[in-house]
Amino acid sequence: MNLIYKEKLNKKDNHFVLKIWASILAMNNHSFCSLYNQYYNGYRLKTGVEWGDYNKSVKPKIHTIRADKKDRWKVGTKIHFVINPYDTKRFQFAPILKVTAIQTIQIRNIFNDANGVSIDGRELSKEEIQELAFNDGFDTVKDFWDYFKWKDFEGKIIHWTQGSNY
Repeated sequence: MNLIYKEKLNKKDNHFVLKIWASILAMNNHSFCSLYNQYYNGYRLKTGVEWGDYNKSVKPKIHTIRADKKDRWKVGTKIHFVINPYDTKRFQFAPILKVTAIQTIQIRNIFNDANGVSIDGRELSKEEIQELAFNDGFDTVKDFWDYFKWKDFEGKIIHWTQGSNY
């Protein structure tokens, strides 16, 4: 199934493509390392844009948070990482991976003192929320809260790396 990404959130570059590649390259799979340049060059040719330079300081995006009202995402589902899905610049920017884990997530995003996150029914501390935000590719916790637009959210955390469950 397609995991569709925007390259900007709130008019700010999010670098999700590069952050997802950082998580893929951290898997230390030699075949993924050799594919990186192929996807990078294909993206550049298709979009006319470069996604930036990979280096070890890039914080990996190791999962994504999505609504899943039809309960379609399951462990083992094939992930197609895609940008620009509905136009001529559609591009699958990474190899197909499989979902390694699914967790439920509830976000209560009302006021600064009342907001919170629970995963699989367990309430997260402020430090764990920060870790979740960074692992989901956000640069700051504020960016995380702003993305969810100050409203409640229920969905899933879709993992493609091993050992990243909360």
